[in-house]
Amino acid sequence: MARMKFEMWKNHPEYGGIKFAFTDGKGNRRVHSFGSPPESIDHVSPMYLYDRFSNAKNVRHCDFIKRRYKEEIVNFRELL
Repeated sequence: MARMKFEMWKNHPEYGGIKFAFTDGKGNRRVHSFGSPPESIDHVSPMYLYDRFSNAKNVRHCDFIKRRYKEEIVNFRELL
């Protein structure tokens, strides 16, 4: 079984913002982008995350995404 993974990178300069991807424990990967990324996603509901990542199927996935977003967004302060 694969491990969960969260990645974040700058989007193409033409579009701006950031892209991020969540890979669940079964290896299913979904990508989403934010033109103006928020500093935090701690306040968002599991349904909001599911709308962006259809493979985020439970609270454990949502907590993982929120934790990793918080750790990674500090590398993109210029976009906030």
